[in-house]
Amino acid sequence: MSRIAAAAAVVLALSLFAPRLAWSQVSAAVPTVPAAIADYNNRGELHPSLLGDVGESCRARSDCRRGLRCVAQTCRHPREGTSCRATADCADAGLACRAQRCVPRFSASILASAASHTGASASGGEADSATHIKRALRPGRFDRTRFFVGLSGGPSVSRFYSYDHGSLGDTYGGAFFALRAGVLFGKTELAINFAPRTQHVKNDVDQMALGLSIGGYLRITDRVYWPMRLRHNVIFGDTWDDRPYMQIGLDLVGVALRFGDFIVELNAPSASFTTDFKEVAQASWAFRFGLTWVI
Repeated sequence: MSRIAAAAAVVLALSLFAPRLAWSQVSAAVPTVPAAIADYNNRGELHPSLLGDVGESCRARSDCRRGLRCVAQTCRHPREGTSCRATADCADAGLACRAQRCVPRFSASILASAASHTGASASGGEADSATHIKRALRPGRFDRTRFFVGLSGGPSVSRFYSYDHGSLGDTYGGAFFALRAGVLFGKTELAINFAPRTQHVKNDVDQMALGLSIGGYLRITDRVYWPMRLRHNVIFGDTWDDRPYMQIGLDLVGVALRFGDFIVELNAPSASFTTDFKEVAQASWAFRFGLTWVI
């Protein structure tokens, strides 16, 4: 009988205290809001850890961490886009150095590039293609020594002068095409030019020119330059009495646009003077269009 009474007492004790123990365990398992965050919540503000970092979405400046701006619904750092040489130059701003520019470490372009390399969705590939196009069209920089190759061509007008008769001759129209290669020393250009068909056009006579040129690019804006060039060519082939002609040319009026590693140039007009120092001379004006690839 005493054993039955003892067992009943144990059951009664468990029924009274077990619910309290269980509730205390549950309450201990429920996480509580840290005091620091609760203090911000009481003031109607968000804790800095809950604000957007560089590259994260936002609706207003208040959605981004201190020092960041909300631009196009994305938290941006003021130093984004500035020049750099290594990631260490951008690390204090939480950025990475890509293509000599400070960019978000995990920007959309970097993620899209990684996605395209791992065979991700087409949208990622499109974003990566847009990034490459934008990079290719960025303004170029004339800041070091680089080689280049290019071509030029266009229509021309020439008029002759006879030393023997002391009078002007006929005016001829024509076209020319030339290949160029050389070195850019910053904004200074030294080039070799070869023209299978030159500004010296007389009837259907085929002539060639080979020469050197020196010039440069005067900066107007980050992308627009004013090209100037002095050219010296030797013209040979089907010339008068098969004598070589000497030619001096000037490019003084024109405009050049640089897109990354490419330069598009227009000279209007490009003037030149050609002579054999004996019987004839020629003045030419050409509308020269050129495309140069800086290697």
